[in-house]
Amino acid sequence: MTNPMDLAQDIGFTEGEVFALCEKFGVDFEQMKEWYNGYNLNGTAMYNPLSVVRAVASKRFQQYWTVTGTYGDIDDLISKNFDGLREDIIRMLSGNRVPVDVDNGINDLQTFEDKEQVITALIHLGYCAYDQDTQEAYIPNKEIHTVFYKAVKKSTSDGILQFMKLSEDMLDSIMSGDNERAAGLIQSVHNDFVSSIKYNDENSLSCTVMIALISAFSYYHRPIREFPTGKGFADLVYLSRKNHSGRPVIVVELKWDQGADAAIAQIKRKQYPESLREYSGEILLVGIDYNKKTKKHSCVIEAFC
Repeated sequence: MTNPMDLAQDIGFTEGEVFALCEKFGVDFEQMKEWYNGYNLNGTAMYNPLSVVRAVASKRFQQYWTVTGTYGDIDDLISKNFDGLREDIIRMLSGNRVPVDVDNGINDLQTFEDKEQVITALIHLGYCAYDQDTQEAYIPNKEIHTVFYKAVKKSTSDGILQFMKLSEDMLDSIMSGDNERAAGLIQSVHNDFVSSIKYNDENSLSCTVMIALISAFSYYHRPIREFPTGKGFADLVYLSRKNHSGRPVIVVELKWDQGADAAIAQIKRKQYPESLREYSGEILLVGIDYNKKTKKHSCVIEAFC
């Protein structure tokens, strides 16, 4: 899973094989891709055979493989917050990646010495994917994301419970258009949870926003970065899940030292909402700015109908 060499195409089902199965049995390939894709071994997109076969047989997309896996052992390690492991899991849950050194990985699930060995074990077991070029771990697909998200929501850790409450408040503040509250919550996430993220570009800011909105996964798909819209690319777009289709699309534009109003103006000037009409009747425009001098965030939220 970290260095498959010439065995990459034999570890699971390739995308071509999955596409052929979907066509033969009348299964939605795009949903199959969202649920079970995400592993990339030497440039080969890889799917878990067990999950694909069960999804094809039942024509239902849900969690299959991880129900019978060894996640219980890993869950115990995460709950102990080994060397900041929980924070890295939340970063990956939000759609971000975390650097990891896999060279010292072990497989006995008992004698871990640091969080990188735990994350490496998660990669070996398939619960995380690994980008060999950037040496980063990430959560590969919706099936695995569902497992981790449930684990975090069920956590009894005061720190995790407090963070999830903050994230729920963040989503509520966007839905209600509370600019000051949203800005304050983003500030709290950056100060108290992801202060290790060094602000040096808009990508750093987007990582913080994605973490702050992790509770959105109850209603939305994972955020899409650089979503092609109108005359440009929106920094972050949240599209609702099918069973929550009544929720508005959330479009987030980020700025540095220009003011949140400038972010909203760019969304309108480049006609981002016009390309999102097909997804929802209502669109929420969210402009977020970070002032490098004051080290404060500002936020403007507008409904676009």
